[in-house]
Amino acid sequence: EGTAAERFSSLLATLGPTYIELGQLLSMRSDLLPADWIKALEKLQDRAPEISFADVEKAIELGLGRPVAEIFASIERAPLATASIGQAHRARTKDGKDVVVKVQRPGIATKMRGDLDLLFLAAKALEASVDEMRIVQPSLIVGEFEKGLMKELNFTTELANLVTMRRLLPVDGGVTAPEPYPELSCRTVLTMKYFEGKPVRELVSGSPEAERAAKTIVGAMCRGVFVDGFFHGDPHAGNIFVADDGTLCFLDLGLVGTLSPEQRDDLVTLVLGTIANDASTIARVLLKIGTATQRVDIGALKADITRVRAEYVMVSRLRDVDTRGFVEEFARAAGKYRVRLATEYSVLGKAAGTIEGLVRALYPDLDFIPVIRPH
Repeated sequence: EGTAAERFSSLLATLGPTYIELGQLLSMRSDLLPADWIKALEKLQDRAPEISFADVEKAIELGLGRPVAEIFASIERAPLATASIGQAHRARTKDGKDVVVKVQRPGIATKMRGDLDLLFLAAKALEASVDEMRIVQPSLIVGEFEKGLMKELNFTTELANLVTMRRLLPVDGGVTAPEPYPELSCRTVLTMKYFEGKPVRELVSGSPEAERAAKTIVGAMCRGVFVDGFFHGDPHAGNIFVADDGTLCFLDLGLVGTLSPEQRDDLVTLVLGTIANDASTIARVLLKIGTATQRVDIGALKADITRVRAEYVMVSRLRDVDTRGFVEEFARAAGKYRVRLATEYSVLGKAAGTIEGLVRALYPDLDFIPVIRPH
């Protein structure tokens, strides 16, 4: 039952963790898939069974090479969170620090590598038999997916992301990331300081606390995109916690976005071109940041850009802005003219839509221009 998009999403959920992760990647590709498919894939959630505590202990001992009792003073049996790749438990170190221990699911790396081999064969078969697939190039999508998944399966990558995020975030900026403990971490185990707080979604919408959180989140993301070239790739309401003093904490940094100085310059030019209603500049930057797979009708592209800008950008209040719609239309225009956008922009587009939805829920009257302008 349901639409083709909903049935496809259900199929991926049934096939297991690798395919759920693939669906979540495809939900970022507005340049390849229609809006109803994106919406259906965004609903994909991990349906992972809980890992037994015996397996958690075994994984910690195997990864860190010592008995759990030698590493931690205590570890809670009930998990804080369970996902397709791993499970998180609260614990206390021998020197009395409260930590979270993230443990990789036993055998998940082998299973996912096998699934990736099958996906790559299917992608190659599609390219060989369907002409349109040669333009979409599903084998490139699978290759991009494999790189991302291998990073997620190596917890030292997330540890490095935590270190980088903590280094880049201003000390007094009101945002932090959990402090990792490298000596208690490895490829399959990640230990980080426990952050005492609650998800920002629990804040009362429209309250002073929600307004402060919204401004801080937008400011931190703008700094990450335009200044540092390093930002949270999945900043949804469950991945951002708030402490009693208003300090925010970005959690789950398995997926981050990175932008080179040249890409950041291109984005600034794109924003200025959009504000100035300069369709020629926008078209030029779009063709620069993407890869044209066929000859582009520049006149038609400019007309589409002018239409999209008029529909989505000629507003000043957040409640009137439709970032997700703008990003989808922008990506759809790229797809229409067979311009393939780089992965970094897919992650950015998804993050921008997520932030807009989050801020709209927290404080819909936010005047975002003063927050964005300094960056």
